[in-house]
Amino acid sequence: MEVLKARLQISVDGREGKLLYQLRDIAAKEGMRGFYRGYVMGIASYIPFNVLWWTTYGKTRRRMAERSPGVQIACGAGSAALLSAAFIHPLELVKTRYQVATSGTVAAVGRVASARASDREGLMQVVRNVRRENGARGFYAGFAPTVMRSVPSAVIMMSVFEYLKAERKEVVELAL
Repeated sequence: MEVLKARLQISVDGREGKLLYQLRDIAAKEGMRGFYRGYVMGIASYIPFNVLWWTTYGKTRRRMAERSPGVQIACGAGSAALLSAAFIHPLELVKTRYQVATSGTVAAVGRVASARASDREGLMQVVRNVRRENGARGFYAGFAPTVMRSVPSAVIMMSVFEYLKAERKEVVELAL
């Protein structure tokens, strides 16, 4: 479904931006495999992402043991989100360009970069295209908005998580 989501996000208004159109188009042109373009890469990237995220979160909190729990959580979650995003962003960019690579995808401002036919040839071709077009910096296109979304989200998520974890512990202790 991630392929479907990505293609709907870059489609122009009209029939290309409609769910049923994309479902039919992918099925007709690519078959069931089309719905899973880049799926293995996405799954494979979640493992190192989570290892890096939780390791960074835990180590940052331990290093800040003398600070208040709120500061520990905020710094731990913020650091984890930033570092993990920096690591995973190039992989996500390549995966997304591969997923949306189709000769008919057009954006409102003209053809999008990921619409080129050669991106359909495989993940390594996408890597070559990005390097040729923008160098190493090309792998971090859209990184700032990713960080602007993921850091506050991680801080809020972990604040709630740690609060609920503490509340659960209190409830369990009261029951004993």
